[in-house]
Amino acid sequence: MTNDELLDAFGREHEDYHAISRDRRVRRRRILNEAAGGRPFADVTADDLRAHLGELIDQGYAPTSIESRLKVMRPFLEWLWRKGLIDAERLMDFKTVKAPRGSKKKDVPRPYTRAEIKAMWERVEQRYEWNETTLGRFRAGGILRWRKVSRMMQRSQTTAVLSLALFGGLRRDEIFRLSLEDMDPENAYLVVQGARKNEAAEIVPRVVPWQSHMRGAVHNWLAMREEVLRWAVKRGDLTEPHDAPWLSLSWEQHYYKPINAAAFQRMPWYVGVELHRLRHTAATEMLRARMDITHVQRILGHSRIQQTLGYAAIIESDLVSAAARTDEARGAALGYA
Repeated sequence: MTNDELLDAFGREHEDYHAISRDRRVRRRRILNEAAGGRPFADVTADDLRAHLGELIDQGYAPTSIESRLKVMRPFLEWLWRKGLIDAERLMDFKTVKAPRGSKKKDVPRPYTRAEIKAMWERVEQRYEWNETTLGRFRAGGILRWRKVSRMMQRSQTTAVLSLALFGGLRRDEIFRLSLEDMDPENAYLVVQGARKNEAAEIVPRVVPWQSHMRGAVHNWLAMREEVLRWAVKRGDLTEPHDAPWLSLSWEQHYYKPINAAAFQRMPWYVGVELHRLRHTAATEMLRARMDITHVQRILGHSRIQQTLGYAAIIESDLVSAAARTDEARGAALGYA
């Protein structure tokens, strides 16, 4: 296979699955082609990669930029190994390639404020109008055109997705990969197929307790989903219901089909939020509610407690701000006359 064919296959098998944005795909393709220098990807060695990074340093690239390029390359290199195009020894050699000193930087969580979350829910209501009369006619079989009910179905699905990130702290790809069984509101908890893997490279599921708002939003969506698929079967658009939890809901021709990764990624954009920041907000609010930090770590699926401590630092800054706001009043009450 040519390099372009390999990148196309990687796009279908990895980037589509993880809902990678178009801009990131284009950037990855450019970075990989530059690193290969015209050679077939399977022939590139770790020494070739080190030499390429050395050239970038000579050209004045910052250490953080080089680290960013390595992060972009790594999923593709692992994919080459899984496809049998490079052996395990070559992959381990690639993993020994490190970015120059000064490239490491600490990621700082960026939770939304409570005012921003309130504005988000207001935008959901404004964008997706709700009409109980129309919904009742749809359920009774009196609605024949999809556009009359599409906004309500989109509102229900969007609310469920936002709630899973905001109250459960789920990542975007974790929400996308949920199955109907994993997200059954009758269960005591969600079963999340996260990023952690065991020694056999198998995903280790984690459990996330239901929160009342999250459970309610998911329950409402699943009920709506059943209505949509039942209606599609009745109209003859679908022979029998499928088990995909998230639906396209967009056009009359494929409203009942499973949503694709790119469309799923765009969903929160329409109400002006990013799912990973909703996850940050979930973690911060859990700690503000005095949940034990080790419990927060398990819910979020962090492999190291240091990842969770980043959110604790935000709570500490809340305390400092609160103390500063009350400083004058406390000084007057407690200070010497």
